Amino acid sequence: MRKIFLGVLVFALLLTATGCGGGGGPKETGTVQGYVYAPDKVTPIIGATVTAEGTGRTTTTDKQGAYALTGVPVGKRKIIAVKGSYRAETTVTVTKGQTTTVKQLTLDPIGKIGVVEGSYDDVGAVLESLGISYEVIEEPAATFASQTALAEYAVIFFACGGMSLSPYDYEDDESGETYKAIKANLRNFVKQGGSIYASDWASVAVDVLYPDNEKIEFLGQRGIVQTITASITNPEIQSLLGKNTAEIYFDLPGWVVIDSVAAGVTVDLRGTADTFDGKKTNIPLMVHFPDGKGTVVYTSFHNEAQATEDMKKILDYLVFSL
Repeated sequence: MRKIFLGVLVFALLLTATGCGGGGGPKETGTVQGYVYAPDKVTPIIGATVTAEGTGRTTTTDKQGAYALTGVPVGKRKIIAVKGSYRAETTVTVTKGQTTTVKQLTLDPIGKIGVVEGSYDDVGAVLESLGISYEVIEEPAATFASQTALAEYAVIFFACGGMSLSPYDYEDDESGETYKAIKANLRNFVKQGGSIYASDWASVAVDVLYPDNEKIEFLGQRGIVQTITASITNPEIQSLLGKNTAEIYFDLPGWVVIDSVAAGVTVDLRGTADTFDGKKTNIPLMVHFPDGKGTVVYTSFHNEAQATEDMKKILDYLVFSL
């Protein structure tokens, strides 16, 4: 009898120490909420991933840049926001059953932002308006030929009308070895997590890095002056603009027309365009694709004085998709 009594007593003590669920009782949690903005501290970021580190709790921001993380275990928690090559973090104390409001999270690039300037695309003005510091790549050949120099960048912008990896830009490279190294280095740059944006005539950069229509088949500089009411196929851009179409204005003839894209390439905008070869129906105007850990984005349009409000919002958006 005494042995039975002792056994019951020990069992009761264990229940008291561990709880009826054997130590697996309800966790004490709270909610963390806040906003994610561009470096200008004005532009909200849609689609940023916000995580409470080490808890498995994650969510994404809406078009106001707002987020709410529920079920976050109490205590000090690191909150991390990421969108493309941009990141922000802060530490908060989560209280049981309470909502903790985080100070504004402002994204910063994880590496240098490089711009190969062009005659027609002032992408630098887009970056400046978002509060993003960038470096003009004055000698692209020297930079891209060096893996060490290239590794310092997170994103490289090839603007329309600038040096775009055309073989004609390297005619003094008699052996062709420098040109081969540049192509290999840039392709590896993307695979290792870097991102590239090319606009309009800078389609040459995409063609050189992904030859033989591997990703995009271009018809060439066949577009004429016009406004296209493009269909938006990217849900985040739809949410950002609050509609399913965007007005895209081409103020000069000779813009590069996309014929088709390969499997694995996502079309963000498409529309029907008049070209020197007649009407082209439902052609892509903005596309993106992954390569390894990185991303490549191409647009037939770009930043210029005549850019529509829709174009400006889309260009702001794509900066943070890289």
